Amino acid sequence: NSSSGNLKADESSATAIKLPLDELLVRCHNAILNSTCERAVEMCLMRITPQLVEFVGIGNMGIASRSEPAMSFPMQNGSAGLGLPKPIHITQNPRPNKFCFALHSDGVSEKNVTSFLSEENASAHRIAQLTFDSNSIANDDSTIVVVKG
Repeated sequence: NSSSGNLKADESSATAIKLPLDELLVRCHNAILNSTCERAVEMCLMRITPQLVEFVGIGNMGIASRSEPAMSFPMQNGSAGLGLPKPIHITQNPRPNKFCFALHSDGVSEKNVTSFLSEENASAHRIAQLTFDSNSIANDDSTIVVVKG
């Protein structure tokens, strides 16, 4: 069963990125279980193709989105390396022409994140910088990934 293990030695990362998101999540989960890592991982995976936006997120993460039409990206309970949701829900939406998504860790307050996404002329880097400067929580990790198209 290919979803029960980690990447096999003959399987390249170029092949792995084409796997369904739920299978990638299961592989991350198994890799953590089979490692010396002592902590579970909360994570989001997003794949954007010319036709589709796919998303899966588990744990205490956040995502803000601006697009026409509006999109919702629900998070699920669970943690890679501890326990995955059953079933794993993958959100799929047709890819809009214009969009901006900000995925972030729980070390980033969600207040005002959507307002930064509305800055049409701001680069993804600038939106991440504004979000970090305004919303990072002291003494916590603050990871922000902004994708703009």
